[in-house]
Amino acid sequence: MIERSLPQPAEDQALGGELSRLKTAIKNHVQSYYHTNSVRGGVDQVALGLIATGNMPLIASTLGSLLSNPVTRMTAIRFCITWTVVSRIDPNCEPSLSFLPPEIASCLLSINSTRDDPSTKPGFMSRWKAFTAALLHDRYGSSTVTASDARNRNISEALQALNAVLSPFADEQRDDRERVQKLEEILKRGARFGFTLFSQPSQLDFDWNAPPSAGRGTLVISPALTQVADDSGRRLPRPRVLEEPEIARGLETYL
Repeated sequence: MIERSLPQPAEDQALGGELSRLKTAIKNHVQSYYHTNSVRGGVDQVALGLIATGNMPLIASTLGSLLSNPVTRMTAIRFCITWTVVSRIDPNCEPSLSFLPPEIASCLLSINSTRDDPSTKPGFMSRWKAFTAALLHDRYGSSTVTASDARNRNISEALQALNAVLSPFADEQRDDRERVQKLEEILKRGARFGFTLFSQPSQLDFDWNAPPSAGRGTLVISPALTQVADDSGRRLPRPRVLEEPEIARGLETYL
């Protein structure tokens, strides 16, 4: 009876579509608020180090070079914002950085460090996620991140670091307060999407790997969203792609 009362899992199209809309919001933000002129000085390395967390597919120095170069800057800014969001809604993200609710992020850290039976743990995880998300839905399932939301602390810290990296490239002809506000809205949108992904009983992963056919000089600026296990936690023979990656090409000279 309890399981029948759980919300139905979101459709593949809805999950892929939300990532696509997030990607579009980032693209539009970058096109609207940043320039490709030369700038004095380099990228804030301390702030860049706070962004380049986890298994980022670029080393920080390479990302800094891409940001400084007017030719590759827009691509690099899009990657930088996307990585900040996606890496922080990953279940393996440190709770001190995660955009997931702190109760969930800290529990995931404990669960991921255990050595449970691989034949049962995926099934337990599937049920635990669904039940936990249902119990916390009133607090974190809203379409907005309110001022009292516990995720705001990590979102604000990520915004501060991200803005320190990107502010030298901001278009001075645009309202800078508006730019920062729009950037914050993107981070909050990512946090809401992260809770949606967590609430799914299936296992969903972000794949930052470019397909072999992409060739050299490519950079994934928005990852693929893939389903790797079904609603019961059973591993799929091969990942199902819900949203294709977006790839920038022709970067051989810069990577």
